[in-house]
Amino acid sequence: MVENRSIRWSDVLAAEWLKIRSVRSTRHLLVALVLILVGAAALAWYAASAFDSLTPERRARFVLSPLDQVVALPVQICVAVLGILTIAAEYTTGSIRTSLTAVPRRGRVLAAKALLTAGIALVVGQLTGFGVAVVSRLVVGDRPMGFNTAPLADDVPLLLATGVTTAVVAVVGVGLGTVLRGSVGPVVIVVALLYVVPILAQALPSPVDAWVSALLPGALPGQLVGIANEGHSVYQDMLSPLGALAVLLAYPVAALVPAAVLLRRRDA
Repeated sequence: MVENRSIRWSDVLAAEWLKIRSVRSTRHLLVALVLILVGAAALAWYAASAFDSLTPERRARFVLSPLDQVVALPVQICVAVLGILTIAAEYTTGSIRTSLTAVPRRGRVLAAKALLTAGIALVVGQLTGFGVAVVSRLVVGDRPMGFNTAPLADDVPLLLATGVTTAVVAVVGVGLGTVLRGSVGPVVIVVALLYVVPILAQALPSPVDAWVSALLPGALPGQLVGIANEGHSVYQDMLSPLGALAVLLAYPVAALVPAAVLLRRRDA
């Protein structure tokens, strides 16, 4: 039988988009987005209520961390799981054989999954970040809590950088799901990378702790926009914006290159 290698790139994208929007994990992601916004609003309301009950002296020392940065971690874990499931689910059901038979150029399948997942994650990351930033400021009002003392416009670069980092994390999920052909192992790795390793890094001797921490995804947005040396980050100025960008781009490359090689060499 002669393989059909004339399939258009747009057809591959359309097929992968149909898969992504028809699976339950995508709908669950949208539900999680709404819950995160509601949770952030509730936390802002609680902080405002606590602020109103304080004495003037304690109010002057009251500081609330930017909630958009607080929710960045759960959002990134959610989109990483989505990226993992875009291909791990096909390995679980066996439908990956159909996908690779329909598109003999396997790299196109992986590229389409990575591109669409990155786009979804970018939109989710930006909507969540800006949504939480706006909602938290509306709920808190004019109460001086640290995060709202400067105009929202000052936070836009960091919000954009965080959204881009969220997209990168999702692509890493696609790569891990392809390499391990399952969901449990990749999810464990993602949670370790985003949550466990940053905690363990603090126990390392100086300056190794700062360097390891600065290279992790959660530390990159502040360094990307050059505010790490202005007291906004514990990582200080370990990386320049260009250095942080290079590290950020290295993550999807490190995940997708071995994924592409293994996808081409292994049997489905």
